[in-house]
Amino acid sequence: MEEQLFYIIYETRNIKNNMIYIGQHTTKNLNDSYLGSGLRLKRAIKYYGCANFEKTILFIFTTQQEMIDKEIELVDDNFIARKDTYNLIAGGTCAYAGKILVKDSDGNIFKVDKNDERVKSGELTNIFKGTAVVKDDHGNIFRINKNDPRYANGELHGHIKGKIVVKDDNGNRFMVENNDYRFLTGELVGYSKGLVVVKDENDKKFQVDINDPRYVSGELIHLRKNVKHTNAAKIKMSSSHVGKTSTNGGRSNFCWIKHETLKKQSFINKNDIQAYIDNGWILGRLNINKCKVMRH
Repeated sequence: MEEQLFYIIYETRNIKNNMIYIGQHTTKNLNDSYLGSGLRLKRAIKYYGCANFEKTILFIFTTQQEMIDKEIELVDDNFIARKDTYNLIAGGTCAYAGKILVKDSDGNIFKVDKNDERVKSGELTNIFKGTAVVKDDHGNIFRINKNDPRYANGELHGHIKGKIVVKDDNGNRFMVENNDYRFLTGELVGYSKGLVVVKDENDKKFQVDINDPRYVSGELIHLRKNVKHTNAAKIKMSSSHVGKTSTNGGRSNFCWIKHETLKKQSFINKNDIQAYIDNGWILGRLNINKCKVMRH
């Protein structure tokens, strides 16, 4: 006897920040481990880890069309524009590949081709442009405009401030506080340690081990190699740092700290000094040729 197919609408929620994703799924097992395939959702799962996501089945249907109709009803343009969702395209179809959600000068939200000339000219802007995901002192996470005075004065700050994505000996990736003892001792290392972003002769970009023979031989080259900035770009980069030399992470707020036993040194925010000292670190630098440098 053929197993029954279930046509479901589910909600996947990030328990760390309450961001949600609504999708459709056809399955023979209502308790399978499927969390969703949305691009932003997959990136979030990779970042936070599967353990920080929970799935709830909202509807179960006996036909595919019923499932599609319900997703169309729930995941519309207004839902996508919400600040607490991972969904990027409207429900019910994959016909929006290559399109982005934009808004015009009147605030109207709709989809256009990502190569639309109005996007390139700035007449239409991505709905998330100029925004940032932040958290307050109570740990509440939400999205705001980057011009919000609370963001500028430090009352609200990036939701991953003070954290770092790491990997263990088995290559598992997850996020910890940057003063986590396992990170300070080297048990956990930055997830990109030993990796480099490269491009091939067709300009296809991907990440490889720094000892990859193709990278060592020059078959693959570093993504930024031979990149030349225009004068306009140089001016823009320079102006973006104006006024930031002594606040919000400027160099005057950082210092060198070292661990004699581990033969490591790090350039850290002065606010984190005590956490390091409690774990055997002291102020100063080691001989650069005899230590591992960790930059945050």
